[in-house]
Amino acid sequence: MSVAVEVRCNGKSFRGFNSVNVVRSMDQIAATYSLGVFRETSDAQPFMVPVLPDDSVEVLLDGEVVISGYNETTAPTLGPDSCSCVISGKESTVDLVKCGCPELVFQNKKVDEIVRRICSGLGIGYSSPSGIDFGSPLKSISAKPGVKAFDFIRQVCKERRVFPVGDGLGKVSFFSKASGSASVALVQGKNIVAMQGNFSNAERYSKYRVVSAHDSKGKTYAEALDDQVQRQREWVVMDNQVSTKENCLARAQWEAHHRQAASNSLSVTVIGWRQKPDGPLWAPGILVTAEIPAFGVNDQFLINRVNYTFGSSGIQSTLQLVPPDLYEQAPAFAKKKKMKKNIYASIAKQTGSKLR
Repeated sequence: MSVAVEVRCNGKSFRGFNSVNVVRSMDQIAATYSLGVFRETSDAQPFMVPVLPDDSVEVLLDGEVVISGYNETTAPTLGPDSCSCVISGKESTVDLVKCGCPELVFQNKKVDEIVRRICSGLGIGYSSPSGIDFGSPLKSISAKPGVKAFDFIRQVCKERRVFPVGDGLGKVSFFSKASGSASVALVQGKNIVAMQGNFSNAERYSKYRVVSAHDSKGKTYAEALDDQVQRQREWVVMDNQVSTKENCLARAQWEAHHRQAASNSLSVTVIGWRQKPDGPLWAPGILVTAEIPAFGVNDQFLINRVNYTFGSSGIQSTLQLVPPDLYEQAPAFAKKKKMKKNIYASIAKQTGSKLR
């Protein structure tokens, strides 16, 4: 059995794949694919999909382009009574991950201008976002020789608490807000076939302290508290880009808020690649309501990762759900104020756990 998967390459179109694994995620700048063809045969020749390493490709699911990039690997195999060929690759933004930073020193540049110039230097598209405050220009920031371009981009973006994302089609932008809401809810016993929770405090601390590196006496600093962390754990960083207590506080608040939001996530698997038979594909960056009584969950989430698959379990999508404010730029709570109500509190109540 094959599904509605198409690869366009070198002016030709290839179908008939019976193994599919496509991933789009807000946490990885380049979408990925792995597509396979398996056949029973008595021929003494392996079957080859004529898509070779470094070929430019487009991957389509149900007629919609979800990845524009490059094929990295073509792997044919031949056995006694069967043959196969698997092709795999990534969105063209992968060059940001694999290649060194084309420009190392930036002075008096805003974050978006730095990212645009790095993308341009590697021949990668950039889409200017709206609704994001990039703040004042960074006075001076530099990359070490040999550092990967995307590692430096993440370093730069963290200075203004913004999140670079790929669109699947080879362009880089920044997440501003959810692109819309799903047309259906995710409901246990209705359209959810599997679910998994991931609740962890491993990267959370009770106190966050940010110290300005410009004050040799260490008196320019600020703190933010996370009163939902039971243990006495302190996180301290010296920041080269902040010089006032207000800037230190903004960084400390953001660290506490972001780590709190990132500590809890859900993964649910549904049948099909579309929200409903005639609806849009599931995609990162949209909001969805999840009703999962087994986890005590009935709330709205942001989809930040989609894994489209086809294999022995049929056509499925696995969606990773995170709090809607995970990628918020601005701090969501102030110093010494209590955190917002935790959507996972009902789980702790049911189990008697101290997890918050």
